[in-house]
Amino acid sequence: MSHNKYNIIILLSLNLLGIIFLARQAYYAEDVVERKFIYVYIHQEKTEKGIETEANTKPKNQTPSMDAGEEFIITAYDNTIESQGKWVDQTATGFNLKGHSLESAKCIAVDPTIIPLGSKVQLIFDDEYKHLNDVYIARDTGGAIKGKRIDLFMGDGVDKKIVNNFGKRKVKVIILEKKSI
Repeated sequence: MSHNKYNIIILLSLNLLGIIFLARQAYYAEDVVERKFIYVYIHQEKTEKGIETEANTKPKNQTPSMDAGEEFIITAYDNTIESQGKWVDQTATGFNLKGHSLESAKCIAVDPTIIPLGSKVQLIFDDEYKHLNDVYIARDTGGAIKGKRIDLFMGDGVDKKIVNNFGKRKVKVIILEKKSI
């Protein structure tokens, strides 16, 4: 009979822990929603009053020469030893490339003296690669990436032909947000 008492106590304890966990999750979710609502409300009020906010002004660190896009040379790389050498799976900023596609990583390798690591960069192609026009993050560097050169991460496990066929081409680059990691 004492065995059953312990089983009941254990079950009640587990149920109580489950209830506490669910209550905590609900409180956290409500808190996050409330913070987002307050941010949106304050942002909307500032915008309506004409107060400059980050979203309604051009990024402060954007250089005038980059407004229309500056021409760079771009190549492609993947997550193989041939592309990455001993740095397979990781970038210069510590971002783990393992399992990431081009779309999920949004990663480019840059010369950090030209584009600081962590910066958001818009790439604009004017050829058959227009479908890659998007905003990427400068997460990596490379031995051959010097000056106005960029290397675009094509994904982990991507067909090597895709990387090789990309070749070397021109791309317009706009630094949307300069950061320094």
